[in-house]
Amino acid sequence: MNIKRKIMIAICLMAAVMTKAVEKHTASINKVTVFTNGAQVERSKSVILVPGEQVVTFTGFSPYMDKKSLQVKAKGHLTILGVSERTAHPDSAAQVKRLRAAEDDVKAVERRIQQTKDEQEMLTAQLELVKTNCSVAGRTVATPLANIKELNAYYAQQVLSVKERSQELEEQLQKLNDELKRKQDTCDSIAKLKLKNITEIDVKLEAKQAGRADFDITYYVKNAGWFPSYDIRSNSIKEPLQLSYKANIYQNTREEWKNVPVTLSSANPNRSNIAPQLKTYWLDYGLSAPTYSFDSDGSTVSGKIVDAEDGSPIIGASIIIKGTQLGTVSDIDGYYSITLPQDHRQLSFAYIGYQTQTRTATPGSTLNIRMKEDEQRLDEVTVVGYGTSKKGRKSKGEVLKAKESIPMMADLAVEEEMDESEVISVNQQQAQFGYEFDIKQLLTLPDGGKTTTTEIARHQLPAIYEYRGIPKIDKESFLVADAIDWQKLNLMEGEANVYFDNSFVGKSILDPNVSSDTLHFSMGRDQSICVQRIKVSESSTRRFFGSNQEQTMKWRISVKNNRQESVNITVFDQAPISRNTSIEVSMEELSDGQFDKQTGIIKWPLQLQPGEQRDLILQYKVKYPKNRRLNIE
Repeated sequence: MNIKRKIMIAICLMAAVMTKAVEKHTASINKVTVFTNGAQVERSKSVILVPGEQVVTFTGFSPYMDKKSLQVKAKGHLTILGVSERTAHPDSAAQVKRLRAAEDDVKAVERRIQQTKDEQEMLTAQLELVKTNCSVAGRTVATPLANIKELNAYYAQQVLSVKERSQELEEQLQKLNDELKRKQDTCDSIAKLKLKNITEIDVKLEAKQAGRADFDITYYVKNAGWFPSYDIRSNSIKEPLQLSYKANIYQNTREEWKNVPVTLSSANPNRSNIAPQLKTYWLDYGLSAPTYSFDSDGSTVSGKIVDAEDGSPIIGASIIIKGTQLGTVSDIDGYYSITLPQDHRQLSFAYIGYQTQTRTATPGSTLNIRMKEDEQRLDEVTVVGYGTSKKGRKSKGEVLKAKESIPMMADLAVEEEMDESEVISVNQQQAQFGYEFDIKQLLTLPDGGKTTTTEIARHQLPAIYEYRGIPKIDKESFLVADAIDWQKLNLMEGEANVYFDNSFVGKSILDPNVSSDTLHFSMGRDQSICVQRIKVSESSTRRFFGSNQEQTMKWRISVKNNRQESVNITVFDQAPISRNTSIEVSMEELSDGQFDKQTGIIKWPLQLQPGEQRDLILQYKVKYPKNRRLNIE
């Protein structure tokens, strides 16, 4: 037995002895408050006490408990003298038994190998003895020919028998060596297995008399959280937007949250509560202005998360956009996809037993992650059976259904239309720092990376629909919905799936932090409204006079409504803006368009009847020195 195995057994035996030392109590979960990062768990347990000083031990707590957040309260005739916590290994005794059984198997095979080698040595000695006894070279008396023939036959028979048995033993020894290697591999793999870690709480107290005491235990735990997502639907431009508010809840705490009351909170206890401060703006030659962390533009980032050692996909790894409540988890193949909002580029990748990584993402790029195991995390003792996976990864997220029973199709009339599914009962309320959603139905949140998705609200949003066309870029128009009256709905920043006329349009970001009272959603393209931009060649000219030249550009923009109803559409185009005093730009014709002199953007708000076509003219003139070249369009 090597040193590593001896140390392993010693640690397991110590843990087993400590496990049997005192009676342990498991407190039941009364409520779980899930924050955007982490969760608060409330437990309770009634214990019968004896008079005098004693220690009451509670077991089954998450190894990811924040020790500083632990609170223990008790009701009864007692005084709490102290509270301490420690890490325990409840499966240590079983691991020792399994490790010893594997080592016994190794010793049994080694004994059989030694027996086989002993028999081989005996056959070698037997063969030498036969050779010596059958030799006639050293005999002083002449041996008759008949006896020599008989001696040769005996010698040949004995040598053949020994050779056959030696061959059998050699094959047997090869099989035993192969079996020994398998047994040793099994033993080594058990020694490398990670023992299950749990936190145990010891409450030292003094009871004035025998009787019952009620304990309430509250603590904050990591590796749990939730993030919102939305489904935004519209069947036509005459109907309001239908907004489905969903909560995606996950927990990797190594606790069983089965049929427990759950409250969702928009607060984040891990977020810094210290107000930022401005830096002194020193002005001098060669100095830059103070910088603060911000970015621009938003887009989708996707990729795959795998184990750095063997390349296998990691299922259920959490991906969080730092500084937001936006998040997602990797699917059964390790893939993920998340849309970045403006001003945020940092992604955090985390999974139990692996080192958390923070990476800077580029919008629209692919970001693959190779996660390394965290050998130091929680000071886990390593002891996985032969052929067992190292990663306790399971299937991807499941959706919590609002109704468990669905009537059979045979019970419904063919012409009867089924009602829309109900929304789970949720009480929304304003908290001190954010919002809380008190879910009335008991939830089961499995450990191990699965995401439970439940619809917590359903709203109708009044919306103003408008088509937008940018013929310089695209010949098709885009339908945009401007939602109003949304501020009272307690919305949070989250990814939104957009549907129009029962078709998936794409993803967007619902950002309630905007200063505007309107939320904008792109509902997709509409090929029934065509916008076209054509250069009028005969009116686009260039003239020279003096030291300058003038170039005139003229564009005809055609907009046609092929729909059966009238539509509102805003057409956008642009003219160049000069930033050089030697270049002059003047507008010649705009067809009553609205011109922004700062940006050069022209827009035409139009109302088109069914089948109507409208032509717009954009013409501008550019004057600049004739010895210079300009790229004008």
